[in-house]
Amino acid sequence: MQRAEELQENYAKRKEAKALQGAMSMLNQATKNVGLDSFATRIRLNTNQYSLGIIYVDANGLKQINDASGHEAGDGYLRRIAKLLSDICGEKFVYRAGGDEFVVMMEGISKEDFDEVMQELRQRIDEDSEVSMAIGTEWLESAENVEEAIHEADHRMYEDKKKYYMTHDRRRRQ
Repeated sequence: MQRAEELQENYAKRKEAKALQGAMSMLNQATKNVGLDSFATRIRLNTNQYSLGIIYVDANGLKQINDASGHEAGDGYLRRIAKLLSDICGEKFVYRAGGDEFVVMMEGISKEDFDEVMQELRQRIDEDSEVSMAIGTEWLESAENVEEAIHEADHRMYEDKKKYYMTHDRRRRQ
């Protein structure tokens, strides 16, 4: 009887792992990034404790770009942002959250290395007049409360977005 239960459990785990592979292979067509839901599935399968750096990103000015130049231009803008994030953080860590939002989930990164990545990201954004993003971050020593940490990074991103639009007129963005 116990052997049958073990076989059933192993089958269920293999089935879930196969579903994960399917989700991981489904790329967002506009940006070619994996959806965030695939990371959440992988987190549920992984019981290891590790540090985690989270960067929540929202593209500033996407609506204005879409309105002025069309959705194809907006998709190009999102691809530029995805490429910038991938170049700095590593493509395997960049997930499309939907719409104009991305989440970077850097597993096993130290606080010092995460701070260096953030410094480089902010510097590259400042140097690149083609992209503008609101950013919120959170670093966890142990990835136990991932959902709460994502929520905190999202909250910080919205605070950053408010600051951006206090100094930038939405109608002027091209």
